[in-house]
Amino acid sequence: IYVAPPDRHLIVAGGRLRLLRGPKENCARPAIDPLFRSVAESYGSGAVGVILTGNLNDGTLGLFDIKRRGGVAISQDPNDAAHPEMPRSAAEHVALDYCLPLAEIPELLIELVDQKCGKELPMPKTSSQRDRQAPEIINSQTFERPLTVTCPDCGGALKNFKVGSIVKFTCHIGHSYTAENMAAAQFEEMEKVMRAAVRFLNERAEFCLQMAEHGDDGNPDASNEWHAASRQALDRAYKLRDLVEQDWLTPEISHQLASAHNGRDQTGFRG
Repeated sequence: IYVAPPDRHLIVAGGRLRLLRGPKENCARPAIDPLFRSVAESYGSGAVGVILTGNLNDGTLGLFDIKRRGGVAISQDPNDAAHPEMPRSAAEHVALDYCLPLAEIPELLIELVDQKCGKELPMPKTSSQRDRQAPEIINSQTFERPLTVTCPDCGGALKNFKVGSIVKFTCHIGHSYTAENMAAAQFEEMEKVMRAAVRFLNERAEFCLQMAEHGDDGNPDASNEWHAASRQALDRAYKLRDLVEQDWLTPEISHQLASAHNGRDQTGFRG
């Protein structure tokens, strides 16, 4: 039996269990759905997913992935569950192979692992796989294409449209930008956030160092852990600062310089 530790997703990749600090799903980390998805992708028809007692509908989407890949979907009978919401959701949204009282599930699992579980089916493409040539993969996860870009001033969704030959971005609050100004404002906000992260990392390093110094006399092992955490935070602060201070591609600036140059040519002015 493997149990995910706090604040880490447990997934299967390449025949091994991995722990990832990926985005939360259904406000939880660890979450059931990333585990079930990875099991479906790794084992196909050999996968077996079981949903037991629990609140809300966690695990339903992951169990659906196991089922559509040809695996076996099992749920505890909602009438047998102390908290029936999760089993009920699985029963409503997934074509279950078995829905049993808790006491009958162990024997079923023993039978299933001794035989070929299901029929191999092709894994449907996810939204991250469609219309992508080479998605950026980090820790076995792909970045989904954002539904829209957001306003640097208020964070609201932006819509874009053309006014003549000029592209304009406007949010529902009323902030508006031409494309070049939008790019510049977005870049400035991105840099601000990254520098704030550098500050937080540096402060974490100092906090951990202070905790290590307080623990020097009492618990050497705890003090060493605080020292290690301080060094880690400082190392990442330096790396992030180096990333922020690297040269960035800024086509919006190049476009503005080119437009200014063309304007001088048309009016006869020279610098």
